[in-house]
Amino acid sequence: MIALRQEHQSGTSTHSERIVQLDPKFALSRVEKPDVPMSIREASHILRVAQELAGSPTKRLKSAREQRWQEVARKVQGVVKEQDLPNLSSKNVTAIHPLRPGSYVIMKNKKRTYLGEVLDIYKKMNHRHGSLDVATSAVGLSYLSLRVYLPLSTSGVQSEGSTEAASPDEDEDDYDYHDTDAASLAPPFSCRSYHADIHAHAPAEQLLYHLGANAASGPPQSLVLKPFAAIRWSALTKKKVQEKLYIRLPARIVDTASAATSIEAFAADP
Repeated sequence: MIALRQEHQSGTSTHSERIVQLDPKFALSRVEKPDVPMSIREASHILRVAQELAGSPTKRLKSAREQRWQEVARKVQGVVKEQDLPNLSSKNVTAIHPLRPGSYVIMKNKKRTYLGEVLDIYKKMNHRHGSLDVATSAVGLSYLSLRVYLPLSTSGVQSEGSTEAASPDEDEDDYDYHDTDAASLAPPFSCRSYHADIHAHAPAEQLLYHLGANAASGPPQSLVLKPFAAIRWSALTKKKVQEKLYIRLPARIVDTASAATSIEAFAADP
């Protein structure tokens, strides 16, 4: 069988690896015949090698959503120590800390801040939302399928429109979370409501921070965050931080006279 396969294999000396370098025959021709005009094939080869070695000529432009989050992260870092919220600008979704099913995340919508367990990750590709096994960046993600864990005590969670302090140490900018018991930094969480689990299909833009897969332990009806995750939760639910998490879009000036004229013209059109 081996002899038969060797008989039908074509002999070749071409390497299967892709090596980006100038072809020796073109380099030799430049030395031997420097006055001969360059052929189209040679010029194309030299240009391709130069492009490969130089890398991408342009950097990917940040979207408006990314720019807004970078601005929010910069403001939050002004009131929270970086050691309490590392990698906030990337939402802690990196190649070292990839987002994958089973990871715990801190989410925020218009009504509340809550804990979520990732069940699936979605990204829009070719006009459709495809499922991902792992994500090394939060950029470009469209939705997260989550098992929702709500805090059993809301005393440390700042809701929209609330003016109550989220923590007795709210005014202390140099407060050290690491010297505090984890149980006092974050309440227990539950995903149960009337004997059923709570789930959500949340937009990825509501993701605040990725905690990782080993951020919590305990039964679903009484999940407890580990000390490092409790520090992240407590920092993000501070009143000062919650106020800066609101992304305010610049208002557009509307010409009321032109708008009224357009409405009148539309109403008069039979």
